[in-house]
Amino acid sequence: MGDSLQQAAGSNISFGVAIVALVLFVFGTVLGEHLAESYGYKLVTRRDYLLANVAWFVAGIALSGIVWATGWTTLAAFTFGMIAGGMAGFKIAFGESIGPWKFVDKFFNTNKRHVAAAQDTHADARRKARREWKEGKGPEPELMSVQQPTHTNTHDAQASKKG
Repeated sequence: MGDSLQQAAGSNISFGVAIVALVLFVFGTVLGEHLAESYGYKLVTRRDYLLANVAWFVAGIALSGIVWATGWTTLAAFTFGMIAGGMAGFKIAFGESIGPWKFVDKFFNTNKRHVAAAQDTHADARRKARREWKEGKGPEPELMSVQQPTHTNTHDAQASKKG
């Protein structure tokens, strides 16, 4: 009877460890996505994007090595979640796919605004003005026009003809 009791307890423990590992994976994914997305908005070029992903992946491997060295293998799910969430966060913040996802985005035509902004002749000037404003060196960019339109409404034009 003792053997069946130990087997049942062992299966319950392994199930509990699996649940904890799943929760740690989800937590790592959410945390990794948030951290990478907050940094990812600073990425301007594809080179920056690729270097950030490589650095994130190398840091994730180092973190996995530390987890392996300590013997706390349940935390491995957290490190895998951090790696996956971080790469997703960089993609979300950068807005343009690089590598194998580029084919998917071209097929579904998802990056229209980002590609159009990159091909715009005034894009460099807009980026420079935005960067200067963020650094406190330039005026706030105009987000909408506050000038009155030069054309008049037809109702206004008819009222002025009568009066």
